[in-house]
Amino acid sequence: MIFRFIQNGQIDKALEYAKKQLHYIEQSIDEEQVPYELIDPVLYLSSTYRQLIRFINAPNVRTAFAIKIADDATNYDTVKTYYLIAKIFDKNRMKKEVKITKEKVSEINGNYRLLKRLKDY
Repeated sequence: MIFRFIQNGQIDKALEYAKKQLHYIEQSIDEEQVPYELIDPVLYLSSTYRQLIRFINAPNVRTAFAIKIADDATNYDTVKTYYLIAKIFDKNRMKKEVKITKEKVSEINGNYRLLKRLKDY
């Protein structure tokens, strides 16, 4: 959902959604509603939301590349994350940072529309 908001240029809606999701996750953890075997993935997700919120509020290279990409992420997941980052940089007129983001996916090959769009930035 966040990706769709950002893809459509609705950064404010993405930020609002991320904050709601993070609040829900933290509330679930506080109320011990998360089963023990799922705590690590839930904590990983909350960390990702926190990093995304920080990046949207203060877009820069440091906060952008602090967003975690899972070790077992597919090429598509990686491209999707970097596309999201580039889109936020572009929305903030940060062309140099968009170029840095493009370089992160230069080694990835695939037939993804997002990859083509990212390389065309």
